[in-house]
Amino acid sequence: DILNDTYSMFAYLLSVHTHGKLVPEALACAAEFRKLPLRQSDNQTLTKLEKQLKGDDLMPKKPSPKASRFHIFERWPSLSKANILIHAHLHGLPLTKENQADLDVILRQAPKLINAMLKITSQNKWIQTTVNVLEFSQLLTQGLGPRDSSLLTLPHFSHSEVRHCGSGKNGCKSLLAFVRAGADHAGRKKGMGKFSDVQCREVEAVAGALSDIQITTKVYVDGEPEIAEQDMITLEVKLTRRNLPAPPGGDDSDDEDGGDGGDLDLDALRSDKW
Repeated sequence: DILNDTYSMFAYLLSVHTHGKLVPEALACAAEFRKLPLRQSDNQTLTKLEKQLKGDDLMPKKPSPKASRFHIFERWPSLSKANILIHAHLHGLPLTKENQADLDVILRQAPKLINAMLKITSQNKWIQTTVNVLEFSQLLTQGLGPRDSSLLTLPHFSHSEVRHCGSGKNGCKSLLAFVRAGADHAGRKKGMGKFSDVQCREVEAVAGALSDIQITTKVYVDGEPEIAEQDMITLEVKLTRRNLPAPPGGDDSDDEDGGDGGDLDLDALRSDKW
C-alpha cells in the first residue's frame, strides 16, 4: 500500500552515499504526505520551528542537492512541513495542537515507509545507507536526535539525569555502561538519586531487559597447531549473555517431585556456542 510515487522518490533521493542526516528528508518526501493540510497559522509556527532547528544545527540548513534540483519542497510545500515536523520530533521541540496532529499522521505511516526505504537500499546492497535508515528508524521511535545520549531511552531520565550519570570517575555515558554499573549503598545506580522507589523499579525493569552480550571468536584447524594455505578452517563463535537473570526460586531449586529433570543449567543458558 505504498504509493508508486513514493518508491520513485525514495529511489531518486537515496544512494550508496546517503548520509544519516539526509534520511529524515527522504522520509518527508513520501508522496503520502503531499496531502498534509497547510493552515494559515503554519506560516508563523513552522517558520519559527525551522529557524530554531537550523540555528541550533539540528537540521540541514539547505535541502539536499537532489531535492533542490527537483524543487521538491517548492512543488509540494506540505513535504517541507513534514520535514520540519520530523526534525522537531527527533529533538523534542514542543508543537501546537494542530501540528502535533499532523506529526501523528506522519508517525503512523512512518514504519511502512521506512520498510520501503529499506527494501530499496537492501536490494541495491547499499550497506551503510541501510544502516543509516535502521538507525534513523530507532531514533524516530524513541523521539531522539542522533547526538542524544542512549540513556534518554530509560524511563524518567532527562538531560539532567544523563549529565549526573556521566559525571565523575565512574560515570556512565552509554546505556550499556549503565546496565553494567553497580549500585550505591542505597541500591540505586548513578543518576537515580532523586527518583522514587516506583521510578527506580521501572528503570531497573527496563535495564534488566536489555541484553549485555559478549561475543568471542576462534578460528582454527581441527587437529592442527597452525593454519596453512587451503586448510579447511573452523570458525567458533561464543555468545555470552552476561546479565541473564537467575531462574525463579534460585539456582539450586529442586523439582517438587524429586525428579532430576527440573534443574536449570544456568551456565549452559548463559553461553550459547555454535
